[in-house]
Amino acid sequence: MIRRFALGALGGATLALLCGCAPAPAAPKPDAPAAHSAGSSAAASNAPATATPKGACDKPAAHPIPAQRFDETAQQLAHATGCFIETDLSRTAAVPVNAITGAMSIRQALETALAGTPLEIVAQTPDRITVR
Repeated sequence: MIRRFALGALGGATLALLCGCAPAPAAPKPDAPAAHSAGSSAAASNAPATATPKGACDKPAAHPIPAQRFDETAQQLAHATGCFIETDLSRTAAVPVNAITGAMSIRQALETALAGTPLEIVAQTPDRITVR
């Protein structure tokens, strides 16, 4: 079972979706977003970030985020644009990740944060990224 929590209610969550409290202004969305994510989650997880259709996870934002625990970084990234970051916090929360500086998408920022860590992006859609 997947539980969804607002950013402020992550305390004891084992599996949580982090969501932005105040998403950035809406960008035009594809006519059929369900068609992009249904049926090809394996393909999406192996595709480069640039091959993923544009969505909340591709909105640019400035990221002055220091090196810290993954759960803290994920919360800040998700809050910036409303991109969902799905993860098992019991396994990923305390993993140290890299600092993020500069303007880039949430998807690019998350890739930067995870580089060289045991965590990886295992699936992604325009509005959601799954990390294990």
